[in-house]
Amino acid sequence: MTVEGVRDEVAAGIEQPTRSFWLELLAAEVRFRNAGGHLTRSIEAPTGEPVVRLHGVSGHAETWAHRAHPGPGLPGSALDLLGQGFTDKSDIDYSVRVLAEHVLAFLDAIGATRAHLVGQSLGGWVAA
Repeated sequence: MTVEGVRDEVAAGIEQPTRSFWLELLAAEVRFRNAGGHLTRSIEAPTGEPVVRLHGVSGHAETWAHRAHPGPGLPGSALDLLGQGFTDKSDIDYSVRVLAEHVLAFLDAIGATRAHLVGQSLGGWVAA
């Protein structure tokens, strides 16, 4: 499926996970969600209070793929920050504040009221 096809499904409220051999080994799924009006790709190992991992400059969710699932009973998500990886590259101001608002919109999209944030480089700044 193309990114445009995924965009159409997300706009229609369909959030189908993408599966692969490697993600099955990690007990994770690739999902595309509408986060604040932006198509956002994440690697998720769902259930419970989430641990969300944020990559650095020019990174992508696979930076954290080996840590998508943090341990028994803890879900994990690694997302492509706005403008990175397969997440929308909108014509906006890419300030740390805007990136942080995008992460909050992602948390809303997954229905999380609380989350633990872990970041590397720029992702650490966004998490702070």
